[in-house]
Amino acid sequence: MNRWLDEVRAQRQAWQERRRVTKEAIDARRRWIDPWGAAQHQAREKETQRRREAFHDQIARERQAFREQGPWFVPPVPGEEPEAQANTLDFPAYPPLPGWDNRWYYRGY
Repeated sequence: MNRWLDEVRAQRQAWQERRRVTKEAIDARRRWIDPWGAAQHQAREKETQRRREAFHDQIARERQAFREQGPWFVPPVPGEEPEAQANTLDFPAYPPLPGWDNRWYYRGY
């Protein structure tokens, strides 16, 4: 089984190397034929990569904010120190339902 897996990995790596060499040859030919167009193409690729990274960073920030939600999370107040906010965790008091002894459940969930 491992020999087969090693063979598949070797084939994939060889294919990726051929693809990389071909792309570099195409890019070199493009730069030689049309340097201005190649520069524009490279600038567009960099801008696309920058946007993609910004999009992934935004997703990561939203995921983190979602994970921090709950009764223990207090949104930051502009101009106030984070230490001062940590001391002001006030939860709304909900009346307990009959038969329920889950005190945390009704404090923000």
